[in-house]
Amino acid sequence: MRGLLLKDARQILRAWYFWLIQVSLVLITYRSEFALSTACYLIACVSLAVLSEDEQSRWQSYCLTLPCTRKDYVSGKYLLQMLLFGILLVEMAVFWLFWGAWVGMDLMPMLLRAMTVPMLPTAICLPLTFRFGGKVASAWIFMTLVMPFSQFLPSDLLGQTAFALVALGLFALSWPLSVYCYKLRWKRGGAA
Repeated sequence: MRGLLLKDARQILRAWYFWLIQVSLVLITYRSEFALSTACYLIACVSLAVLSEDEQSRWQSYCLTLPCTRKDYVSGKYLLQMLLFGILLVEMAVFWLFWGAWVGMDLMPMLLRAMTVPMLPTAICLPLTFRFGGKVASAWIFMTLVMPFSQFLPSDLLGQTAFALVALGLFALSWPLSVYCYKLRWKRGGAA
């Protein structure tokens, strides 16, 4: 599992300029919604991009010859996504310390939104990608990532907390669903 996470981290770090663009957007803009949305959508796309790159390079076939199971492979993607969620929350807290506290923004609603916005598309897209592959699931991925989830979030703290808990629950439920979908895909020969 550690090797799978290191491989994914290396793939992500190879695209360092995307991270630099995102950080520079956060630094030069004073509109919190824009910086938050940019960071959230970038985080939501990372594991899907890594998964598609694995599929294109046929690394998934090679992975099955290693001493790791399909469950380990799927769990590695979900652990990577949770690590990226944590980095996003730290980034948003730092953003709040430098800009948000001065303009009177509350920290908790911003962190709840930063957790909810990327978690919902990821919870929907990862099982579809594991089941159908990156090419077939791209239409579903496009529809869920284009939907502006931040516009549907309630404005009160209690509603945002409930929405964040729902997103967290969906993310947790999509993990075993992704494991099942990935096993089913390989059982039927869909990833060869």
